[in-house]
Amino acid sequence: MFSRCPQCDVLQEVTTQQLRDSRGLLKCKACRQTFDALPTLSERPDEMIEPGHGIGPAFEKNVKTESLWLWRGASLAMLLLLMVQLAYFEGQRLYRYPLLRPALAKVCAAMDCRLIDTANTTDWSVSHSQLQPYLQQTHLLTAALTNQADVAQGFPSLQLTLTDFNGQPLEQRLFAPQQYTHTAQLAANQTMHIRLPLIIPAEFGGFTLTLI
Repeated sequence: MFSRCPQCDVLQEVTTQQLRDSRGLLKCKACRQTFDALPTLSERPDEMIEPGHGIGPAFEKNVKTESLWLWRGASLAMLLLLMVQLAYFEGQRLYRYPLLRPALAKVCAAMDCRLIDTANTTDWSVSHSQLQPYLQQTHLLTAALTNQADVAQGFPSLQLTLTDFNGQPLEQRLFAPQQYTHTAQLAANQTMHIRLPLIIPAEFGGFTLTLI
């Protein structure tokens, strides 16, 4: 009797005793793969027999398909983990890039979240600050704030330090953005002038205005 290997299509002779001892399984002499000899068993070597469904190409294809999907699933899980870690550790820096911010905004809109607009003081500058007498024993603090970043961003907090005539600190005041402006953001590379009336009971010799 003869049986044809479904892997390499090589025909080999087999005896009834071999089939009985191996329970129908044969090892191909050419490719060394084990296959079910019964579906392709024939009495003559020239008989054309439809390949069976034992250990053959179909089984190998299923195994490869399952391995491929497992590999894709593992790769996707690793990619998602990397994105989460990147967003956690570098999120504040990433959202400031002009090319990334619109995409992140769309993702947040779809996920019902919002980008946190924490100001980066290194992207801001304060200039032309003055503190002058104003109406009825008040003073008027004026300054120019410039957003030097390439994207729009929320305003920083301001810290006003009053000093005596020897340059020693007398008093400090901290102003949140909503105390000196009603605007949520300032566009990239733009400047805004602020005016903030203040009541200062004690005399002072000078002041400094810094970003927090």
